[in-house]
Amino acid sequence: MTRLELTNLINLMGAGHAEARREVIDELYESMLELAHRVAWSGGRRGQTQTIELVHQGIVKVGSLERSWNDRQHFLATFARAIQSVRVDAYRRARSAQDALSTLVELGADRVSAEDGVDVDVLALEEALATLEGEHPLAAEVVRLRFFAQATHAEIAADLGVPEIQARRLWDRARRRLRMLLDDERD
Repeated sequence: MTRLELTNLINLMGAGHAEARREVIDELYESMLELAHRVAWSGGRRGQTQTIELVHQGIVKVGSLERSWNDRQHFLATFARAIQSVRVDAYRRARSAQDALSTLVELGADRVSAEDGVDVDVLALEEALATLEGEHPLAAEVVRLRFFAQATHAEIAADLGVPEIQARRLWDRARRRLRMLLDDERD
């Protein structure tokens, strides 16, 4: 399928056409599976069932985040946000559960690790990301792809349609701002 055909299908999907939705999901399923696989395996060993479950939950959630996409990259970036949202929602549900051990097993962990080894509370990160989103939406998207989709700088650059050096600079800027926001929250 050509990019133009896929973009047209994505637009029809956003308009609510069920057949276009099925075709887009069929066409992008492997890419969505790869994103979900990174998230499902990021907290340790996970099974294929959990990856597929995350894809399906992400597909359901993606329409509630946005109904209009420009192209494949925009749709997959929205899907990465949907996966983030699914993960945060699962964390919130599990956090209120009685058994902390089963929570850790189900989620893999209640914290995510930044590449520099600093642990970050998932809910604190979500709040900091909301602030960053208002200040610099592209930097927030880089963080979502890096933290929740475990994407490399090259993958982020390709997904966002920017040079890799810009993706790295956005990551550095976002990381500094998030560090400030998360430090403020701890105080």
